[in-house]
Amino acid sequence: MTAVVPNHRSESMPAENLPATPDPATLSPAVPSVVALLVVHNRLELTQRCLHALFDSKGSFHLSVVVVDDGSTDGTAAWLAAHQPPLEHVTGNGQLWFGGGMDLGLRHVREHFSAANFLLVLNNDTFVYPGSLQAMIEGSQGRHSVAATLWITDRGIPGTAGFRWHWWRGIEDVCLHSDWRRAFEKREAGFLSVDAVATTLALHPMQLIRQLRMVSVSWHPHNRYDAAFSARVREQGGTFLVSQLALADHEYGNVAARPSLRHASWTKIWNDTLIDRRSVFHFQATVLMIWETAPNRWRALPVIARQVLLVGRVVAGKCLLDLLRVLHPSR
Repeated sequence: MTAVVPNHRSESMPAENLPATPDPATLSPAVPSVVALLVVHNRLELTQRCLHALFDSKGSFHLSVVVVDDGSTDGTAAWLAAHQPPLEHVTGNGQLWFGGGMDLGLRHVREHFSAANFLLVLNNDTFVYPGSLQAMIEGSQGRHSVAATLWITDRGIPGTAGFRWHWWRGIEDVCLHSDWRRAFEKREAGFLSVDAVATTLALHPMQLIRQLRMVSVSWHPHNRYDAAFSARVREQGGTFLVSQLALADHEYGNVAARPSLRHASWTKIWNDTLIDRRSVFHFQATVLMIWETAPNRWRALPVIARQVLLVGRVVAGKCLLDLLRVLHPSR
């Protein structure tokens, strides 16, 4: 088999009905069972497309789906409730954010699906290709967690749900590394070892999840949860792979960017950097994530030093701009 560059599937998924899942009692014990977990807040159309693509991913497995809805206001709750089964609908209070939704969903899965063989974690803006889930199952032997290769539809570029550790920048998409690019260009089918996987689309052996130490939601309520979750999986002896045969479309959306120092207030800089842990720039939570996810503690130190320099550069830049405004008020 050869790896294939994903193509954006422009056709819209029907939203009326989901296929019925087979009765587990009718399945052979040899058929693996997969429980999929996704956390949603609004964006019903994406959730519908995601679930239809997931149920279309045929293979020799039994699929159950748990959806955590954190206080959606666009009809998501009613649609999910109307499709039980095949879905299991867990509701939040609208204040969980992604980390809290994952925490609630994982506890539900461990309580009600402890006998499952695999946990599939995915986002509702990810649309798995037929056959990809089967490829992930086949690659997840022993204690391997397997992530997918992605086609970023709103950017028109390839990506993955796997991370490698860079000595200076920390975790970054493995597709930025030369060994991935070489394998991708040569269409070499197979798996590439990585240091962490994202919740975008990744399959984990359930034996790693049953005793998993939960991620601190107070420190990782939204951003950085993926990396912290991978660190907990690694504590259980898990290893990580990216499959070039497991393919999906993914809508990346807006990427957080620091506001211009010329226009940002000190209050916003203070909140983003030191107060609001949901911010991608929150310093303390970022340092904690680096410390937890680094392959070893020594390799974490230069990346933490980089974070200190980044914060220092923001503060120094803001001070300099304010000084120039005082000296040259007309500018």
